[in-house]
Amino acid sequence: MTTARSGPGASHIVKTYANTSNDWYQNVVRTGTSSFGWTHIQIGGSTRNTANHPTDSVAQLYWQRAMDNWVNGVGGSIPFANGRLATYQFTGTGGIARTMCVLLDDNDYTYSGTNYGPKGIITAYYVAGHVGPTGCARD
Repeated sequence: MTTARSGPGASHIVKTYANTSNDWYQNVVRTGTSSFGWTHIQIGGSTRNTANHPTDSVAQLYWQRAMDNWVNGVGGSIPFANGRLATYQFTGTGGIARTMCVLLDDNDYTYSGTNYGPKGIITAYYVAGHVGPTGCARD
């Protein structure tokens, strides 16, 4: 696996997440565009639903837990070549069951002709209920 490197524009790494259970996986979220990364999450993903695409510290903790779950062999699937869909089920305020879904792309990301390593987090969002990867069908 190529190491992720930060670069200009969309390739800039906003944050790096090391899996606590398997440190050979390095997960990053890049500045991205309207179709992936921090920018994509902030605008509410492809559905433009900002309510279920938070980027605060609590949401990022759940991103980390979902990615750790995937490495541990639970709560995840492989939706495309070198892609990972990780999930983390939790009960939120007021006893509401929710699942954090995190879609990652481990394929190399090239920006302006330079390879910056794995693309990283494509999107991250909440869905209602305790669901597996199939419940994360659309962000």
